[in-house]
Amino acid sequence: MATKRISQLDTIADALVTGEAVLPIVISDPLIPNRKSKVNQLFRSVSAGSQAAPGLAFDLDRDTGIYQSAVNEIGLTFGTASLYNQRNANQDGSSTLQVRAVDTASANANVEIVPQGSGYFTVNGTAQFTDSNVFFEGDQNPAKKVVFNVDTVSTAGGVRRFDFPSVGSNTSATIVAADTFQTLTNKSIIIKDNDLAITGSTDVSKIAKFETDAWDAPGQHIYRLPDYGTTITQSTLLDDITQQDVKNKNMVNPTFSTTPSTDENNPTKYVIFDSSVITQNRTVTWPDLNVKVVGEASTQTLTNKVYKGAIFEDSADATKKITFNLTNLNSNSNLQWTVPEGSLAEPLNNGTDSNVFVAEKATQTISNKTMETMRINNPENVNGFITIDATNITTGVNIQFPAADATLLSTNNIEAVGVSFGGPLSAPTFGGRLRLQSFFQAGW
Repeated sequence: MATKRISQLDTIADALVTGEAVLPIVISDPLIPNRKSKVNQLFRSVSAGSQAAPGLAFDLDRDTGIYQSAVNEIGLTFGTASLYNQRNANQDGSSTLQVRAVDTASANANVEIVPQGSGYFTVNGTAQFTDSNVFFEGDQNPAKKVVFNVDTVSTAGGVRRFDFPSVGSNTSATIVAADTFQTLTNKSIIIKDNDLAITGSTDVSKIAKFETDAWDAPGQHIYRLPDYGTTITQSTLLDDITQQDVKNKNMVNPTFSTTPSTDENNPTKYVIFDSSVITQNRTVTWPDLNVKVVGEASTQTLTNKVYKGAIFEDSADATKKITFNLTNLNSNSNLQWTVPEGSLAEPLNNGTDSNVFVAEKATQTISNKTMETMRINNPENVNGFITIDATNITTGVNIQFPAADATLLSTNNIEAVGVSFGGPLSAPTFGGRLRLQSFFQAGW
């Protein structure tokens, strides 16, 4: 067989290599003869190399292979880039295995793990990331990035867990932020009253807070917001301090008081409006004046009042009533009735006696009266009336009636009336027939 150089031998296919490859090796120690070596023994002593010239490289790709920069480290280089692995000892006794991206052709080198097909990337263990180094970018717009800040969670250490809510049949949900304009739906919001503050949209120094600790009874209290219709766009809450206009309200059992009392032994006095007796809507109109409400049983002085259809009732017997009938008055008239004036000598009520109105058809006794232009009427004949004429009286005159039934004599109708006297007549002179009679009687 002809001798061939090794370089002249055919390259064996990988599939035909069924055993171990053996190469002769020269030992530099003269006391140890040359021996054979397995190929895998040679790989234990390859040079460390570098990223540009790895210690173990591929045949036709000398800058792709394995290299080492320090003991117990290893790097996988491919072209100008490499993934370098090293171990770092931690102060707590643990270690961190670091995989570092290196690229001599670029100042920044990204690392992307791309699963195949529908496969995915998983971490079988605890994954811990520094908040400032973790960014989420938009799928459609990578320029939009989100970073989380963990330093604001608490002043103490430890792990804080944030549970994601159930979105039900929905396929997506949105995180609620502190400064964004968002619409919240299907939320049960429970916030301590001291932790809830609402600020002004233009002036954040204006702050509104709600308080529930002042409730006497625990439990849930529901406050329903009113529906003020489609034409009104805003409304204002009522409070117990500010001056406000209250419109279109139905007050049910309202009470009114002055400054509320804080003394439990002297509680606040209230005014209560009772509308339980009404059967339909009623309108109460206030006059354009400062007024006081008139009470049914209170002692008050009423002024400038016009009573229409007034009925006066006895305080002891509700069936005794008086109604003033003013239908016979002239239109556009206002008659004044004055109470007579009393004096010490002749008091109006004559002691403790009460005065009584004089009625047209009532049987009454009238005392201490001065009649002017007095007329006495015959009820059976409207033309029969007597007028007492005092025009010729210039001083006080007493007319005394006899203590018996009598008929007044008239100067005009004495002839038609037969008059007989039960006693003598006396006078300085007589006239008429009475004068002749007295004349003849004097001759006897």
